Amino acid sequence: MNEKELSLAQLEELAARMAAAIPDLDCPECCECTWVYHYVERSATLYQEELEWALLVHAFRQHRQRGPQQAQ
Repeated sequence: MNEKELSLAQLEELAARMAAAIPDLDCPECCECTWVYHYVERSATLYQEELEWALLVHAFRQHRQRGPQQAQ
């Protein structure tokens, strides 16, 4: 592991801080501590999916603005 990588403990601490920063965050299904990490992980997955769709739409818009001749 190099100095730019996070350890598992640092990653868990970051996830706990992220969850603590979300106002009015309640346990959706259980009362265990692990739900915090599942919530943050699911939120990150949704964010990644939204970002991927946004990038795809952006690419289509750029292609349409350039026209078919310039894209080649």
